[in-house]
Amino acid sequence: MMMNLQPYEVALILGAVILALEMITGVFICLSLAIGLFSVALTEFLSNNFYLERDILIFAIVAMAAFIGLRLTFRSKGDVKVAREDVNDY
Repeated sequence: MMMNLQPYEVALILGAVILALEMITGVFICLSLAIGLFSVALTEFLSNNFYLERDILIFAIVAMAAFIGLRLTFRSKGDVKVAREDVNDY
């Protein structure tokens, strides 16, 4: 028996797999990729059609915005190191 998956179901499954990968490894970028895939799944579900170009564009924009937003939100003080002494100072 063959399963016929809708495109939004495929995006949801991929998003869940990448989200699980983020939980296992702790790699921060996986969370933004999962958010991008979930937004593609929502778009495909609401529009009830599949357009590859639109979906790639939505994925790229949302994943990039999620990465930047999450990075700014969860930034810690230890992320930026300022050199107190310069090698070129004599």
